Amino acid sequence: MEIDTTELFNSALKKSTQISQEGGIIKWTPEVTYQPNTVYYWRISPDISLTGSFSWRTFSFVYLPKSSPGWNQSHFDQFNNYGKFVDMKLDSTRNPQIY
Repeated sequence: MEIDTTELFNSALKKSTQISQEGGIIKWTPEVTYQPNTVYYWRISPDISLTGSFSWRTFSFVYLPKSSPGWNQSHFDQFNNYGKFVDMKLDSTRNPQIY
């Protein structure tokens, strides 16, 4: 498991942890001092594949310490990479267009 402030996971702030367990929920509390309004990327790989590389699943979130609880996709990369919307897209000005 890894967490970083860059989508390439190549900053000096990157934290990595290896956890070995069979199934179930994993709780991980990385030793990170979260900065307000900062996007954090995290990824997990169940194991190393037969090719010797990781099969990463990557996600992200924005740390908003004084916001209301809940979920959002407030930065463009989250919408662009992970958004699955029907009959809606962003135009070049990043304004939603509904069809």
